[in-house]
Amino acid sequence: MRSYTQLTQAERYQIEALHGAGQSQTAIAAQLNRSQSTISRENAATLENRSKTAPGLRQRHPC
Repeated sequence: MRSYTQLTQAERYQIEALHGAGQSQTAIAAQLNRSQSTISRENAATLENRSKTAPGLRQRHPC
């Protein structure tokens, strides 16, 4: 059985940036050494969170 490790915040930001740059889920998964389904779930969660954010407001990334 495989062990599960949560995505780090840095990985989440990287997924969002790569997705925004037009990278496929398969390419992102390979780059981060993660399952394609993990990337798919993260993208879905990101889209769901954005839909809950008030229009015109943008979440800030602590960079």
